[in-house]
Amino acid sequence: MSKVETKNFAVSPMFDAGKSQSWYRSLNSDYGPDRAYQIALPVLSEDLYSQAWELIDTQKPYKTRYFAKVINGEKKLVHESDLYSGKDILEGIDPAERRGFVYAQISNAKNRILNSEVGDTFFWISPKQDKAHEPEAECNYTDTFTNKAEVGTNGVIYLSQHKSSKLDTKKSVELMKTFDPNLDIAENDLDGLLSSIGSSKTPYSDSMINRTICELTNTPILSPDVDMDAVKKRADYKAIKYLRAIETITDPNELTRTHAQILLEVVDDSPSSRIIRDEYGVRIMAACTNLLLRSNSVRGLSSSYASSEEKVEYHKGDCEKCNQKNIEIGPCNICKSCE
Repeated sequence: MSKVETKNFAVSPMFDAGKSQSWYRSLNSDYGPDRAYQIALPVLSEDLYSQAWELIDTQKPYKTRYFAKVINGEKKLVHESDLYSGKDILEGIDPAERRGFVYAQISNAKNRILNSEVGDTFFWISPKQDKAHEPEAECNYTDTFTNKAEVGTNGVIYLSQHKSSKLDTKKSVELMKTFDPNLDIAENDLDGLLSSIGSSKTPYSDSMINRTICELTNTPILSPDVDMDAVKKRADYKAIKYLRAIETITDPNELTRTHAQILLEVVDDSPSSRIIRDEYGVRIMAACTNLLLRSNSVRGLSSSYASSEEKVEYHKGDCEKCNQKNIEIGPCNICKSCE
């Protein structure tokens, strides 16, 4: 595995100490301890994995599956980790996020997927914060997420999600028009981009999507890349550890520290990652000033845990990420424009 580099420390509502414990208590109350364990474990594992993916500097996509289900007469799009509970994709999304566009976009994607044919492919993009249109309080996306959903047989939908800190609104529109030339979006129309779902009969592979993003952003292709299968296996194993912590730890601060340490172990069991310390003294990974805590994946997770930001001192050097020479870089050896 190549050296692990990380950017943002992502924490979902599931990993807010109070919310995770109250959520698990409610599962126990509703279903009993055995079924509560069955429901909780895959959810915690998937959240650890998706958070680790957001943290790690990798061009490999986050891969997962959804299932088209009819539950109590209602058509639902259910993530594979939510099969025990039958939770629909829209149940995890804040209707107010990004002025309601996130909910509207995923609702549109859900409807199109559930009314599609085997082999159909859909694309949508959740762009990083556009400071011209979104005040800091409204959006803290520091990466752009490009989503591809492929409709398979037996109600299985295969989702892959790519991330890039270099895709601004203009380049994101260009990328969407690559997938679906019929889309009518102005080059800097953030709201239009947030509302757009593209479709294509072209079998875009993950490597083709990654190569297109790298070409648009003038970013070199990483090789070798991180072994995300190993990260996934660690998430499965560490989810058991975190579930036991939820069951036994009563102090919210201690549970928060435990979660941060477990996430660190998922990212890299013997961390070679650059690390800082948060307000609890927990080792976490970040690239200099990018200490925003967020989880902006397709599952609709949002921030619920805040970290203090340490003072960052810059010096002249060569950026390890964009290879610019003799510019201002932080202790992580990455320039400000790459953070």
